[in-house]
Amino acid sequence: SLDGASVLEVGCGPGIDCLLLGLHPVERVVGIDLEFPRDEQNDHGERARRLTRCVLEKAGVDDGIDGALRRLPVQFLPMDATRMEFPDASFDLLVSRAALEHIVPIERALSEMARVVRPGGLLRHGIDQFFWLRGCHKAGLVDIPWAHGRLRPDEFHRFVAQTEGEAKAERRTRHLETLNQLGLRQWRALFEAGPFEILDWREEPSAFAQTVLEEHPDVPETLLEGVTTRDLVHCSIKVWLRNRG
Repeated sequence: SLDGASVLEVGCGPGIDCLLLGLHPVERVVGIDLEFPRDEQNDHGERARRLTRCVLEKAGVDDGIDGALRRLPVQFLPMDATRMEFPDASFDLLVSRAALEHIVPIERALSEMARVVRPGGLLRHGIDQFFWLRGCHKAGLVDIPWAHGRLRPDEFHRFVAQTEGEAKAERRTRHLETLNQLGLRQWRALFEAGPFEILDWREEPSAFAQTVLEEHPDVPETLLEGVTTRDLVHCSIKVWLRNRG
């Protein structure tokens, strides 16, 4: 039950999930991120606002974004997840979706999450796993299947420079450096090393990635050290944790 709960979303983006959580009988919902696309006065911001309005309408909210923000116990704060400005034990529940793979250093962020969630409180994370077919996101995709799991950084840079030019090679290489390049086992070990009890752990397979792997049987033989074929075909991790405090 979310009755009376204090909820924090880390990496809330446009804030849609926060607004949906605010429709429940919670005490408060706080969303943090480095920036909020819904507030941007450009095409990106307009798309975020349009999507937010659409989701709210489907949830039965008929007074729009501004009306929802006025009456719901929802607050958005610009904040770095590795240096949160909340007192200890401020929240009953912490959630994130497609955020942990972007937060560096991840160990510091997890330590902060354990600090701001009360002992016995819950955490729920959805993680886009780096080594699956699209885990490096669009900026890391090149014309080599699973290049990010097969090429060393210098090899990746050299390939992009030869095919797309040095400027794009620099941008693409920097992009990969912003992501947590962890496989399934590494993510689990990271949580197990922290003050968390794993309540539920689900690795979501991708039929599309499995098909591509079957079409390229040479890929497993050329993987970087520590990368497994299971990493290649599982697109996400869904995990529930309890904070042991």
